[in-house]
Amino acid sequence: EWLKPNVWMDFLAMSDLPNFEGIEKIFTDEKSREVMKEIAEHDIPHSVQLPAPWDEKLAPFQKMIVTKVMRPDKMAGAIQHFIMAQKETGKKFVEPPPFDLLKSFESSRAQTPMVFVLSVGADPAKTLYEFADKKGMKEGMRAI
Repeated sequence: EWLKPNVWMDFLAMSDLPNFEGIEKIFTDEKSREVMKEIAEHDIPHSVQLPAPWDEKLAPFQKMIVTKVMRPDKMAGAIQHFIMAQKETGKKFVEPPPFDLLKSFESSRAQTPMVFVLSVGADPAKTLYEFADKKGMKEGMRAI
């Protein structure tokens, strides 16, 4: 079954919190149960509206708690969506600024070398080698 025992127990615990009283009953109504199943199986669970009255009753942060209980594996996307939706933060707090190699180079010294920490999908090697070639430093550059 799609409703795991630990998820059910978390909903029971959540029902003790302010604004979540009675949320465990979301699984008793067939229509609401189908929506919760969709959330449990959806690739972007935070994009699925909660059944009434919960979608209107809960604040965006509280909806993230429901996502955490239902799909903890999808919290990164839910948090990004939450941050981008806030007027105080927005996209600039989620999307990294473009990397300025010239600016970084100008602030580096032989005693403070540039260090690149790579993440999935990021590979500055080509840009770095082209930049070193333009500066006439390709031979003196060391990549570890």
